[in-house]
Amino acid sequence: MHPPMINRIQPRQVTPALEALFDPAAPAALRCFAVLIGVERGVILTDSPAAPRWGAVWEAGDGTLYLGGKPDAATIHRIIAQLRQEGDVLFGCWEDDPLLALLPSEPDYDGRALEFLDRPAGDAGLARYLQDVPPGYHIVPADEALLAQAQWGEDTARRHGSLAAFLAKGRAFFLLHGNTVVSEAYAGPLVRGVRELGAITAEAYRGRGFATLTVAHLVHACEQAGERTYWNCAASNLASAAVARKLGYRTERTYRLLAWFRMEPGRGSSIISCT
Repeated sequence: MHPPMINRIQPRQVTPALEALFDPAAPAALRCFAVLIGVERGVILTDSPAAPRWGAVWEAGDGTLYLGGKPDAATIHRIIAQLRQEGDVLFGCWEDDPLLALLPSEPDYDGRALEFLDRPAGDAGLARYLQDVPPGYHIVPADEALLAQAQWGEDTARRHGSLAAFLAKGRAFFLLHGNTVVSEAYAGPLVRGVRELGAITAEAYRGRGFATLTVAHLVHACEQAGERTYWNCAASNLASAAVARKLGYRTERTYRLLAWFRMEPGRGSSIISCT
């Protein structure tokens, strides 16, 4: 007896019934819905788009997997095995999530992550950073030329198809020292009124608060446009968590993060059909 088919579909095939299977309050759920509406690259799987019993979403950027509905353990194992041929598979959940009992045992990584949300609207907590850019430095909205020389430029192009594609749906602010890019702050595509943020600072300039300055300007621009922001990082990334706390996010949540790393090419066989 053959196992039930797993269908791989496109965002245009996502039905309200399928989207409703996914919990918007799940850890880092913003990325799930970004894939479902087609503004982030990823994979959408289900038993039936029209009348789904379960669904799965894998966002290709970070490799986070989301499960909705009632997939059984065998189906989950098959999904993870297939996706590992394309990249790492991460699964975030609360400690009491019943899906934990259905996941493959012995993940390659088992740790904790943090998410920050619910920042007060307006400049609360931002004013000091907006006015605190040191002499010789300046913050600018990033254009394609700046992105091309950025630390995260190549990764940004890969995630979105091109730098131009990212700029069409995302935002970025850079801190410059002369012509040198010191710190980079990114806001992903708008999903349900929210943008996920990320930042990196050149190694020689770390420890001076430059990431906080740069992200503050990005948050200000988002909020001026009526958008909310979201921050996510590994619990072990103390510097990243410190930026979020300085910027005044009122809700901080810790969740469990499991990972199964990418398998070597050629191992396993495809079990996902395209429809």
